[in-house]
Amino acid sequence: MLFFAEMWERFSFYGMRGLLILYLTSHWLFADDKSNLIYGAYLSLVYITPVLGGYLADRWLGQRKAVLFGGILLMIGHSLMAVEGMQGVTDPAVKQADPAINVFWAALAFIIVGSGFLKANISVMVGQLYPLTDIRRDPAYTIFYMGINLGAAIGSILAGYLGITVGWSYGFGLAGLGMLAGLVVFVLGRRTLREPASHRCRWPETPSGLSTASALAQSRWSGA
Repeated sequence: MLFFAEMWERFSFYGMRGLLILYLTSHWLFADDKSNLIYGAYLSLVYITPVLGGYLADRWLGQRKAVLFGGILLMIGHSLMAVEGMQGVTDPAVKQADPAINVFWAALAFIIVGSGFLKANISVMVGQLYPLTDIRRDPAYTIFYMGINLGAAIGSILAGYLGITVGWSYGFGLAGLGMLAGLVVFVLGRRTLREPASHRCRWPETPSGLSTASALAQSRWSGA
């Protein structure tokens, strides 16, 4: 299940990524240097935000909720990328003054934040399927990364082809459908990912009946 969920997420991410530079230069008429700056900033944020997403999942949300929330944000972001705005404009100043460009910036923001929640946590969920010393962990990650490579290859080819030959909205729309497919797979199959009791970290109880964690916290606050 995680294989297919991540495969479709990578399908959408790399499908959109493959079109982004061309979209910036050919559709929004940005100069090459500014397009490269936007592209670089976008990718930097996509790979930095998982640090925050992983922290929030560990502290409050949990991996499953974080992945679900990230998937929803990614689907919204990829869908908004299909909004093209004015057509047939050749003046960069006029084109970039189109209010639809704000939808484009919002789409990038949704994808950045969504990636932060999803990328950091779905890989962790693969490891949670097996005890730490289980020899099946390495083969499981191998299969998981096969899904990543497969989705990236197919998404780049199909979304890129549609975006260039048919229309930008079709390419980005296909990426959005890919993310929707990944989200559906995850929602339908997440009940199979219940963490076994043997994987959970339990604090031993003290003679007073308190867990060790509670006793430590109580002693700290009481000055013991």
